[in-house]
Amino acid sequence: MRNTIFNADSLYDMIKNAYLEMFPVEPKKYLNAEFTNIYMNTLNIYYQRKGLPVTITFTEEYINNGKSGHFQDNLEVRKDDNRISQLTKDEQDSINEYIDETLEYELYSIIEDIKDMHTWLILNDYLSNYEDNNVVYTYITEKYIKTPPFFNN
Repeated sequence: MRNTIFNADSLYDMIKNAYLEMFPVEPKKYLNAEFTNIYMNTLNIYYQRKGLPVTITFTEEYINNGKSGHFQDNLEVRKDDNRISQLTKDEQDSINEYIDETLEYELYSIIEDIKDMHTWLILNDYLSNYEDNNVVYTYITEKYIKTPPFFNN
């Protein structure tokens, strides 16, 4: 793993939970590709479930310049300062430290690991691709749905 926050088991469960949250809609139809993708959305769903007031999104520059370059190089972490300000001082400090010192530093590695796990899931029939009108769609398979989680998220 490139990142030091999540292991393979947690990424496996994280992606599964993201697909189940969107089920039965195929992610490409559910997500607004202008602002997110399945990898970012997976991480956003995970942090939303954990109650961390943060969203991973594309930088304004990347969106405004027609998404030139690799998306991983154009990600940003947006804190929900309103929600953070409602927490105790210790909770605020803890969240800000995690976001500023850990997540910001690890974000590229986390997204790369999610992409790799996503590819592995497709290659091992946990996710299924099909093409319609030259657009590739990905769905969660019954095999993935019925596989118990490796650990609780």
